[in-house]
Order: sequence, then structure tokens, then C-alpha cells
Amino acid sequence: MKKILCVFLLLTEMAIGQEKKTIWSKFVNITEFGVLPGRVRYNTDTWSATPINFEVRTRLSPTIQMFNGFQIKPKTAVGLTVGIDGYNNTVLMPFALGLRQTLLKKPDKKAEILGSLDVGYGTTLLQLDNSTKLTRGGLMANPMVGYRIPNRGGSAWLINFGYKHQQATVDKNITQEEFNSQEKRYYNRFVFRFGFQF
Repeated sequence: MKKILCVFLLLTEMAIGQEKKTIWSKFVNITEFGVLPGRVRYNTDTWSATPINFEVRTRLSPTIQMFNGFQIKPKTAVGLTVGIDGYNNTVLMPFALGLRQTLLKKPDKKAEILGSLDVGYGTTLLQLDNSTKLTRGGLMANPMVGYRIPNRGGSAWLINFGYKHQQATVDKNITQEEFNSQEKRYYNRFVFRFGFQF
């Protein structure tokens, strides 16, 4: 009985020691709001899917994003990202795998340079189309770099800058599961986000 108790205590102590070393228990949430500025080409020929005549306009689209993950190393967090992006008449909801990495940390711990990467797929769950149009999502990639300003209690303010590539497809004049034209869209935008981490 004493041997079994000693083995049990030894295994318990080893498990507690291992638990202290792991950082998986630290949950990370980053919520950000921002804009997607960019120059957009619009097809002025409504009868043609190929832009023979087009004009260029400046757009400022809204974006909201939430990252939920775990700290796997002192400077690295991985998780899932979900967001909502508005591109004029198109609303896409991207789901992505996310990575957050501290690139540079000052000794006084007052500010950090943070790098991030999200790669996934933009869905059309929130998009409302009429009977003559069908919007489909596509691949999404979003690399960013920014500043993290820690607060007391482990929370922090974030200011991020980056680039976002989002693909989408629009089928027009749909009749009996067929379409007359298909437009491939590539949204390439700068990203400016402000957020909060806890």
C-alpha cells in the first residue's frame, strides 16, 4: 500500500510540474475594429462581365475581427479568427487560422511590436442576394504588424496595420440553376485596426 501511495504521489508531482511548464491554459482574445481603404475598379458596362470600360473609385470599407486562441509559447499564440468585412454591396464573413507573434519587446515591457497572420476562407453567411445574383466567397490572407501597449492585469491595447487579400465570385442573371455571366473579384486592401486584448 505504501508503494502504491508513493508511486501515486510521485506521478501527481510530475503531472503538476508539467502543468506549470505548459502555457496552453492561457486563453487569448483579441477584438479589433477598423477600415479597409483601397482603390477599386468598377465596370461601367452593365451588359458585359468583362470590364471593357471602367472607372476607379476610392473606397473605405468597415471591418470587425475577433481572434480566440491559446498562448503556446511566451511570445506565440495560435487560434481561430472570425470577422465581418463590408465591400460596398458585398458582406463577407471570413473564418481563418490565426497566428500572433511578439516580434520585439522592450525591456521595460511598456510596448511590443506584434506580427500576425490570418489565412482562411471568406464566407457569404451574412450576404443577401436578389434572384438574379449569387455571391460566393473565396480565399483570404491577412498579414499585419502593429503595436501592443500592455495595461495592468494582463490586458493590452492594439494598433495594427497590414494588407488583406480576399477573393469572391458573383454569378449574375441566374435562371434555372444557370448563369449568364460570372465575375471574379479580388479585394486587395490596406488594413488599419484598433483593438483590445485580454
